[in-house]
Amino acid sequence: MPVYSVNAQLAADTLQRMETKGIPTGLVHIMEHSVIERLAGAGAGDYVKDPYGVYFRMLENIGVSMVDQMLADNPLSMGEKGYEGGGGGATTGGVPIVEGHVIDTPEACVEYMEKYDFPSLEQKIKTFDEKQAMQDVIVFESQSQRILGPGMLKSGHGIMSFPHLEYSRYGYENYLMAYVLYPEVIDRLFRLQADYAVLKNQAVVK
Repeated sequence: MPVYSVNAQLAADTLQRMETKGIPTGLVHIMEHSVIERLAGAGAGDYVKDPYGVYFRMLENIGVSMVDQMLADNPLSMGEKGYEGGGGGATTGGVPIVEGHVIDTPEACVEYMEKYDFPSLEQKIKTFDEKQAMQDVIVFESQSQRILGPGMLKSGHGIMSFPHLEYSRYGYENYLMAYVLYPEVIDRLFRLQADYAVLKNQAVVK
């Protein structure tokens, strides 16, 4: 049984539906470097030098009990004037290219799904290794907890699988037009995603 701090134990006990004193805090994510450093008791520029150490110290100082995502390095993409990651992305109007294929029409979106997404999902379903999937979750979450330390509880995030909208890959415009114009294609994509999700989620539960 891991030895947690008072804050982390509060989160663990709450998840186990045990009687507790206090309310656990989670899901706090701050992007402004100067705010992170001030709350961590660090100096100017210290966050960039040690993003994980300073960020986690900030979370502990403000009483965070649990984190589901390891987001300590996300603010590195931010500067004084906002996002500095460069290049954009599918959700920010970036260049609509998926693995070298230009997705500039809803038809191109559908063509890519039929040529690549469907066979890929079918192969994942066919070759699914439940024991390996279970081990992957255990290893990832254990490593994350070790990085986080005993001060906060690391809970699972993104380990459950669900059918989802693919606009983050294809861009909003062409994906959502394909969604309307070719519902039978999107339906097949959702069905394959769901079949794979059942296998993965059964492994996560175990």
